Amino acid sequence: MDGDARTLWLSRNIVPHEGSIRRIVGSWRLPEGLEAEDIVQESYSKIASLPSVEQIVAPKAYFLQIARSILLMHVRRAKLVSIEVIADLEQLHTADEAPSPETCASDREQLRLLAQAVARMGEPNRSVFVLRMIQGISYKDIGQALGLSENAVQKMLARSLASLALEIGRGRNGIARASNDSGDKACDRQQ
Repeated sequence: MDGDARTLWLSRNIVPHEGSIRRIVGSWRLPEGLEAEDIVQESYSKIASLPSVEQIVAPKAYFLQIARSILLMHVRRAKLVSIEVIADLEQLHTADEAPSPETCASDREQLRLLAQAVARMGEPNRSVFVLRMIQGISYKDIGQALGLSENAVQKMLARSLASLALEIGRGRNGIARASNDSGDKACDRQQ
């Protein structure tokens, strides 16, 4: 992974969790002279210097684990550590971001319902949806392949998404919640 790809990966997968990690680290009792900001910055440094980030399935949990490891390293190196810091170390468990079996089952049901709804779509809406949302093809390329304008493709996709949200949506806002890639992988590992 080159530098630009690494920077993009960090900005998409690590930076969004910085505030949450900063709050968690800020709640820890830290050794004298060590601040939460120090731990967060050292965590960034460790993650940025990894030879590869492709194996990281749960970036937030990984970020938190790195922060915890950095704290433990500082505690081991400190000449004097308060008893409260040692007691708090027992409480530092990283959050398990793997979805519960119930969530996996619910997500699989939602995906089944989505697949059925997509199968019922008329053409060219189904093709537009599959090409854009599943295969990641650009609006321009879809338009060229189907003989449509880029604007028409965008409008078809918007209508299809609105229709799907109404048909299989859940929750108060009526918008479907589909699993993310890392959640799907975690569900697959649980089976």
